[in-house]
Amino acid sequence: MGRPDGSPVPGAFGGDLAAPVLFEVFQRIKPALTPLPPPPPETLLEGSTLPQNLQRFRSLLAPFDAEGAPELAFPPDGARIALEAGGLNVKLREGQPPFTVLADGHPLRLGERRREFELTGLSKGFLQLSVIDSEGRTVRASVELE
Repeated sequence: MGRPDGSPVPGAFGGDLAAPVLFEVFQRIKPALTPLPPPPPETLLEGSTLPQNLQRFRSLLAPFDAEGAPELAFPPDGARIALEAGGLNVKLREGQPPFTVLADGHPLRLGERRREFELTGLSKGFLQLSVIDSEGRTVRASVELE
């Protein structure tokens, strides 16, 4: 029959008995702590100024002022598109360049300044296309490539 506290010895608990022994062993192995190296120069430290696009936090579910936000003129959300040999043509309206273009969360274009361009290297299936402008405003479209 088991003991009420689940231990093989009544009243003995591993945290009370084993932890002090482990602390003593670790102290004897290395009595002084090794200091950590300094952080990389691009690390944001407490009190540092954040880049402009990170100074405001907005939940993806929260509504925001859509005035000036990028719009996907093509492809529209929910479209079924025949994938041509060249790739997928994308057309944008509004928004402030440069744009970041993501396919299923993976960056395809960084610093894109044109409003019409072609995405290559895509395969058939469902695709979540996202475009983020320089102000952090986003537009998304789910498309099926055939």
